Amino acid sequence: MRLLALSLCIGSVCCGQTIQSVVNAATYTANVAPGSWVSIFGTQLAPGAMAAQSAPFPTQLNNVSVTVNGLAAPLNYVSAAQINALIPFEAATLAGSAQTSAQVVVTTPSGASKAFALTLQRNAPAIYTKDSSGSGNALAFDQNFKAIAAVGSSPLVLYATGLGPTNPPAATNALGSSTVPLNMIQDPVSVSIGGSAATVLFAGLAPGLHAVYQINIQPPQTFLGNTLSITAGNYSGKSLTLPVMAGTNVANATATVSALYPTAGTTLGFSALLVAGSFTTAFDVVPGAKAFQVVVLGNGNALATINIDPVGNTWQATYPVPTALARNYNFAGAGVVVYDYLAGMPFPGNIIPLSRLDLAAVSAAGMLPLPNSAAVNGANGTWTASGTLPAGGHFAINSSSLTQLQNFGAFTFLPSNEPGGSYPATFTVYVDNMQVASSTLQFAIQ
Repeated sequence: MRLLALSLCIGSVCCGQTIQSVVNAATYTANVAPGSWVSIFGTQLAPGAMAAQSAPFPTQLNNVSVTVNGLAAPLNYVSAAQINALIPFEAATLAGSAQTSAQVVVTTPSGASKAFALTLQRNAPAIYTKDSSGSGNALAFDQNFKAIAAVGSSPLVLYATGLGPTNPPAATNALGSSTVPLNMIQDPVSVSIGGSAATVLFAGLAPGLHAVYQINIQPPQTFLGNTLSITAGNYSGKSLTLPVMAGTNVANATATVSALYPTAGTTLGFSALLVAGSFTTAFDVVPGAKAFQVVVLGNGNALATINIDPVGNTWQATYPVPTALARNYNFAGAGVVVYDYLAGMPFPGNIIPLSRLDLAAVSAAGMLPLPNSAAVNGANGTWTASGTLPAGGHFAINSSSLTQLQNFGAFTFLPSNEPGGSYPATFTVYVDNMQVASSTLQFAIQ
């Protein structure tokens, strides 16, 4: 039996070494692209732990090597259970959303592992995180490469993997160029903070680093929440967070929000959807507060925005609201095509017949303020209102104070081929970039 066991480990494949998974080293997901750093997990992958001392990283570490489609992969760490390796940029050439399989093999003094089939895609965007967990706060720096305490108005530096091919092409065993021409990425990259687009100032291999991408961004002027999202080419990365200044201008913030339409009993038979609700909020403006906003989102759209200016002692509200015609589901001249899901075609003249109307929607639309800024071409106009902040700094919107600001809503339009089923309607209230209330219900589409 001993001789049999020994014979199984003689030759090119050793039975003791096993690759169990290969994942993106930044997010620990299966999304991997050429030029991505990956973590290889398994058993008996190395005789012991060892980390590389400097970049560019070697292709052999503690007598361990990794190949991807026969190409040597740089290594920055090896151990019996984990190897951190770079998928060579030359491992595959892909376009668009095409994918391919690559063979990963780990070789140690005792032999080579069985090949592991890894799926590669052109882009696999992933931003490195502060605690290296793949979740939570992203690793973010200011212009002086110092870790940020919170997002402000100054540019940020982020580090990522998997952003795809560069121009000039990246070399697997070389550092990112520190002189012009820099290794700029070829595919479009977008970054958003709190749902608002940031301006990408630079995206390419980080100068002097080994296969690490650098993204410099200008944060948006206004954003809601702390989510950080990235896309590269045809692929989106895992959402992370950033530390943001929230609630610093207010104290004792409370809010409620509920739907006027749709409701849990709604079944929609056409592509014009009224998203409407009602909210309350109350908070104290703290001494020395700077300008901030109260924002209500309905299915991701800002349906109520109230700018609070403590210095000028004023508030200014801006709401998108349905036009007089749209409240009667007459969208003629609104610049949209309204589809009848039951008939599978547009409504004649973009007018929905009275017999098809949901009275709950008509009632909800009637509870909204009329636009005082006419829509040039669209189903929604704009309603604005303004006033002075109350003495003492306590601001409230409820049934006894600023009641005209409670109800909000506007039309959105769904695709002509929206499949039937259950869909969420979510309403969220933010005060000074801090989520204070949220509610979600399910409605149906025929």
